[in-house]
Amino acid sequence: MKTYRAVSLGLPESGKTAYLSCAISYLVRNDENWQIKDGNKDFLAMMNDTERIMQSGAWPDKTRSNNKLEFKVEGNAVTITDWMGEMFEALTDFKAYRDCSEKMKKQFRDSIQNATCLLIFIDGTTIRDHDTTKRIQRCLSGLQPMLEGFHRAGSESKEIAFVVTKCDELTGIAPYCDATGEVSDDLLSQSLQKNFWVFFRYIKDVNNWLSYKVYSVSCLPVKDHRSTTLDHGLVATNNWTLEDMKGQVTPIIDIYSKIDIGAFIGGVVGAFICAWIGALICAWIDALICGWIGALICGWVGAFIGSFIGTWIEDM
Repeated sequence: MKTYRAVSLGLPESGKTAYLSCAISYLVRNDENWQIKDGNKDFLAMMNDTERIMQSGAWPDKTRSNNKLEFKVEGNAVTITDWMGEMFEALTDFKAYRDCSEKMKKQFRDSIQNATCLLIFIDGTTIRDHDTTKRIQRCLSGLQPMLEGFHRAGSESKEIAFVVTKCDELTGIAPYCDATGEVSDDLLSQSLQKNFWVFFRYIKDVNNWLSYKVYSVSCLPVKDHRSTTLDHGLVATNNWTLEDMKGQVTPIIDIYSKIDIGAFIGGVVGAFICAWIGALICAWIDALICGWIGALICGWVGAFIGSFIGTWIEDM
């Protein structure tokens, strides 16, 4: 069994907790592979109530401290630690952050160090706002030296998922949309790379340890199921259901559904070795015998070597 550990980060009001509530509620209800443990009863209660909350024209409550969500997915363990937005903003001066106990600071650092995936949430409605961009730049400038220290200490490699929320409000807005007017993850990625080029350069410099992907998501992807109110702005109507989230859960699924690079490379190398051995055997053995003995030997040897190489690469 493998263990995948994700940490969610983002400024306050970035849409992080609302998205996690809607997306995870959809997965747990509709995907039998996702089984949530009962370790966090408050979040379980909120998940059970998410559809009613959204249909009432409100949003799930923001994270007050941190929620640790534990799942069993296809025999693997998946943990998502959702931190309050103030912890992400505290990265601008983490040592001087006095509103947080030393115990919580340590928990925060440890969760990032042990994470296999960092979910960094960015509010799509403020992606063009200079002040918000500067706030995120300062947070990433605080996160980078923390990651550098973890890298030097030999911590596990990490995938960074930049999750741009509320993308329903970016439809038709250049430069984030393609010719059809739909939001493009590639164009969003280009925009983020431009705004946060220092952090993206760091990712590139350690691309054997860090990798990234950009996602566009919305809790209100169906146009007919959203409306604007004076109190809460854009909200869901009573026609909203969890089924609306069907195409919005990829960032969560991708926490664990990565290609096993070690096994993949090992398999490719093993296939080449297998083919080479098979060619030699064909040259040495009668063609009739080679048909079954050669295939048996080269397949066994290739599979063994491929598995060994894959395991060795994965453990590096």
